[in-house]
Amino acid sequence: MEIKDYFTIEKLSVGKDLNNLEKGIGCIYKENSITTALFHNGEAMHYIGYIEFSPNVPRGNHYHNKRYENICIIKGSVKVRYYFPQDRSIYYDVVLNAGDIVCVKPGLAHNYISESGAVAVEYALQNYEQADVIPCKIEW
Repeated sequence: MEIKDYFTIEKLSVGKDLNNLEKGIGCIYKENSITTALFHNGEAMHYIGYIEFSPNVPRGNHYHNKRYENICIIKGSVKVRYYFPQDRSIYYDVVLNAGDIVCVKPGLAHNYISESGAVAVEYALQNYEQADVIPCKIEW
């Protein structure tokens, strides 16, 4: 399998559209200079986290054996490097922007960095298990 088989990227619709929210599509919009992102997938979440990305400070550099990790970018943009921990010479870089939701499958390492800072929400359908966070390192 290729790296691109281990993650998917979806986009929230732009603009306040509560009909789309009811369909499970979600939306992101700005009202009075305040950004709001609304989404759901119809399943019970067992983990949710708020993440602030400081400028030029990498986050992540780990993978999971069991957990599917979902990240929704709320504000800013984040560059992500995906790679297989067993062969770090093969990697794939992508930029995520506000409204992007990425789902990373187990076994794919990921490292995030934002040039100007960003805000995201991380969620998972599985419970959090510290033993399932396997650190590894790749340089930008």
